[in-house]
Amino acid sequence: MKSIKHNFLLLVIVLLTGLFTQAGATVTLHVNDIDKAYNVLDAYHLLEEFTNKYPEKNILFYVHGRKKDIEDEKARMAKLEKYYNVKVLMFHWNSYDKFLNRPTKNAEEASLELFEAFQLIRDFKRNHPEFFAERSINLLCHSMGNLVLKYTIEKYFDEFEQDEIFTNYVGNAPDVPLKDHRTWLSQFKMAQNNYIMMNNQDFVLTFSYLLDVFNKDLFHYRLGLGFENYLGRRDQEKTKLVPFVNYVDLSKVLKKDHGYFAYSDRAITEVFNQILNGNPIEDAFLDVNSKIRLVKDKGLSNSFKIENKVFRKISSTSSQENSQSSLD
Repeated sequence: MKSIKHNFLLLVIVLLTGLFTQAGATVTLHVNDIDKAYNVLDAYHLLEEFTNKYPEKNILFYVHGRKKDIEDEKARMAKLEKYYNVKVLMFHWNSYDKFLNRPTKNAEEASLELFEAFQLIRDFKRNHPEFFAERSINLLCHSMGNLVLKYTIEKYFDEFEQDEIFTNYVGNAPDVPLKDHRTWLSQFKMAQNNYIMMNNQDFVLTFSYLLDVFNKDLFHYRLGLGFENYLGRRDQEKTKLVPFVNYVDLSKVLKKDHGYFAYSDRAITEVFNQILNGNPIEDAFLDVNSKIRLVKDKGLSNSFKIENKVFRKISSTSSQENSQSSLD
């Protein structure tokens, strides 16, 4: 009798463990106007719905970062659509572990579903050339969403036929190590233009890096914090940038923010409005009245800083300066 009870208890534990593991590994897709969780295999159908109902809008495929409550991400999805007039397809993964832990294992488990989503998006784009002659689909990976992308590239891209599925890839505040990021990001050839958005004052990434410091991993500095405060050989690390990726430092126009694309400053939203709608970042600086400018990092063609313009009293000299293109 004791043996039967013991075995039954073990069976219950195994079943419960399996259920919780399965629940933790669940990946779903979400759209803003329908309160429903979709299977990743529904991606093709959802994109079809977008093109039929909103043919005038570009599409944004959004992979969110570390978050405990999906409702927060749904609110952010709604904000993206409101700010940038796009239709958002959100990739939701189990992005929370414990307060002091990164959900690294969960990100790795979600990489298979992200790979499957990429395949379906590729097939959809191949089959809808008329729509994509006028519109674009762009990829936004926020924070630890870039970790899911990293694992997807490392595990599945060797045998994947990469089309330029996305017009723009935007890695916003990537919570991945700066060191050796070239080894995986250089394999990503799915976007025409690639942007890494950084802020060395980002409080979330600073806290994330402190987790590594406590574990004595001083050189796991986060990519989203940029280069200026890197503890290693900063100039040497800059020589290891991915040549086709644009590194954009927002530190001089942001504060401690982490969700840069949700920042209320009009100049910053104009930058994201361009790149999340499939335009090159330079288009945000064409207006001579813009309050910010894009400045190339000295000696590097693909590293930029966004700075506030300094407006002087009107004179012949300053008038000429302000009439120049904003791309320095």
